[in-house]
Amino acid sequence: MGNVIEFPTSEKTTSTLLARLESEAEHLEELYLSLEELHGTLHETEIKADQREKNYNLMMNDYANLVGPENIPHVLLQYCSTAKISANAEELQYVFEVESEEGVKQQYSFEFLGEDNED
Repeated sequence: MGNVIEFPTSEKTTSTLLARLESEAEHLEELYLSLEELHGTLHETEIKADQREKNYNLMMNDYANLVGPENIPHVLLQYCSTAKISANAEELQYVFEVESEEGVKQQYSFEFLGEDNED
């Protein structure tokens, strides 16, 4: 007699699917726990970055008052949330607001792709 192929019964299919479902549920639980941990780490990192950004902005403002906004290396402006990039059909600029020691705010503009002052 040749090889007999056993056709799956409803009971065998049910138990196989149940085992696979239980296995997948375990994997999903591990992934959800990992996501929860990563979310917590992301939240803590966002808080730290926000505080550093605030400190950076204060230091940048102090530096701008000491050397003049036009003398700030442009590469440092990319980390300053008070410096924005303004674009229109004719130009691309950094727009940077500096608050003086007297509390007066003044806005400065620099060519974005102009002369590089990183030295």
